Amino acid sequence: MKKIPTTYDNIKKFKKTKREITSNIISINKDYPKTSPEIIAASKTSMSRNSSILPAVNSMKDSSAQTVMASQRSTKVLDLRGGAMDWSKGNIDLLARGAAAPSDPILAYLPYNIWDSEHVVIDGTSTTLLDYNTVGVAYDMVNPASSNQPTFNSSSAAFNGLPSFTFDGVSEYVTNNVSGYRDTDESGIVISVYKLVSGTNLHLFTSADSTNNMYLINQIVSATKFRLATEDNDIFNVHFGTDDITGTDSRVYSFGSNGTVHKFFNNESIDVVSATPEAGQWFADVDSRDNISIGGQVRASPAYSNIEWCFCGYFPFVSDDTTVEIINILKTRYGIS
Repeated sequence: MKKIPTTYDNIKKFKKTKREITSNIISINKDYPKTSPEIIAASKTSMSRNSSILPAVNSMKDSSAQTVMASQRSTKVLDLRGGAMDWSKGNIDLLARGAAAPSDPILAYLPYNIWDSEHVVIDGTSTTLLDYNTVGVAYDMVNPASSNQPTFNSSSAAFNGLPSFTFDGVSEYVTNNVSGYRDTDESGIVISVYKLVSGTNLHLFTSADSTNNMYLINQIVSATKFRLATEDNDIFNVHFGTDDITGTDSRVYSFGSNGTVHKFFNNESIDVVSATPEAGQWFADVDSRDNISIGGQVRASPAYSNIEWCFCGYFPFVSDDTTVEIINILKTRYGIS
């Protein structure tokens, strides 16, 4: 069969008249075991006229002898939903956060920080969740050591066939050593998509001090209910929801403050806060934090969660209705009823 060079002029003959041609390139080896760091290739890449469709790539072997796609710089995994990539030199590189027109409706709500299982780089025993917010400082999260690396699942039945990560509840978590994260915020809302696998720990998003017990968001399931715990200068406060959330079904859970009172949401329903020793206490109220984490709490008394996870975002708190709008977008995306 005669090969037709992929050039702008040839493509134009097939009624592709735009100067920039967008193509979706998805490369997933569905035969990989779920414990292997597979490739999820990028989506919506921009291809300039007369450029070739794919760069030269190398074959690599991961720890379980599976062949994976790699760029010439040997980065094993890169996924950038709605972002852009540069194929011109045969490298898979993130050009800029938010470089492409936002295709993710979540970004319209201007999250301060946002992570999911589709914006990720996996390089050997290092997994990095890319913060793809478009409004401020980005804080990528990474596992500090190989023993902390969560398991990547290329397609999860729990989340509409989309990728996810499983944290084992023993040692696995990702973190960023940021000091004083959002320490002037009096309000905000953290929204997470997850599935509890086992146990009672639920560290969806934590911020703490690694050397003592100063923390603001150390959440665990306690007595079947969501618990937000805060400690500052030896003053300890706990805030409980009302709903039983110990089931292992997939859900969207949200917690935060409107500046006056705490706000919890179990899926799109308000989870009534049953205890308010320090109503509305939020980031600005707790000093001496030096990290943010998902899957565990990094403090003098560490703990970890056995969860399957695929999304976490920290948003401005606008209203209950706005929060529910975001939740419903996520429920639709991840197939949560």
